[in-house]
Amino acid sequence: MSDTVLITGASSGIGAELALCFAREGSTIILTGRSPEGLAATADRVERAGCPRPRIIIADLANSAGVENLIGALGGCHIDVLVNNAGAGLHGPAVRLDRAAQLSLIDLNVRGAVDLALRFLPGMSEHRRGGVLFVASLAGFAPGGPDMAIYYATKAALLSFSDALSVETAGTGVTITALCPGPTATDFGNRAGFSAGSAVDAYGRMSAEDVAAIGHAAFRAGKRRAIPGWRNRLAHFFMKLAPRDFTLQAIGKAQAQRRKS
Repeated sequence: MSDTVLITGASSGIGAELALCFAREGSTIILTGRSPEGLAATADRVERAGCPRPRIIIADLANSAGVENLIGALGGCHIDVLVNNAGAGLHGPAVRLDRAAQLSLIDLNVRGAVDLALRFLPGMSEHRRGGVLFVASLAGFAPGGPDMAIYYATKAALLSFSDALSVETAGTGVTITALCPGPTATDFGNRAGFSAGSAVDAYGRMSAEDVAAIGHAAFRAGKRRAIPGWRNRLAHFFMKLAPRDFTLQAIGKAQAQRRKS
């Protein structure tokens, strides 16, 4: 039985690569995001891979109206797998960044993802199959992220929610997985306002294709978490051992290297 898979933030990057992963296994794909051009490009890639063309729904999940528009466009379609990939970040001190823009990040990164999960999980539980793949971040394990305070906080919240759901749904046939990538070769840094070519982002970046493949495999294997790449797993190990103050200072120094001149 093939799954119907809804992928948010599917215009590019990890979301687009996950669309290819699920399409290649025979799933029916629904793409959503804010960019008609980006979603069309992802749909083109899926079609060129020999898979049926995905359905596209334009929706801005940074506000409740956008979520309602998405649900309305789905028209009662049962979703077997939800890929909560939509997310964004802003770089800079919280006191200097636009307040409305930061609150919008919370709505997109957390509220939208939680809202969709809560809408579709009852149906998944009733059918005793499917699940939710949350695209969280290695940042979610950190004690905080100076110069990206809201982003780190939202990813920590998403990781906590995903972990809790995985326990609540154990034995029900529903899978909850958190994919926690580190630096990845996507357009995230440009949109977040990083300086071009910062050493932090150049070192050890993984391809979006590799990250998506690891996340997809982990979800299908029923794993609670997936941390792609040995460098990221090593960073996670040290974050668990290091004092919080030390980790905060280290992250602050790393983020300072990303500041635009």
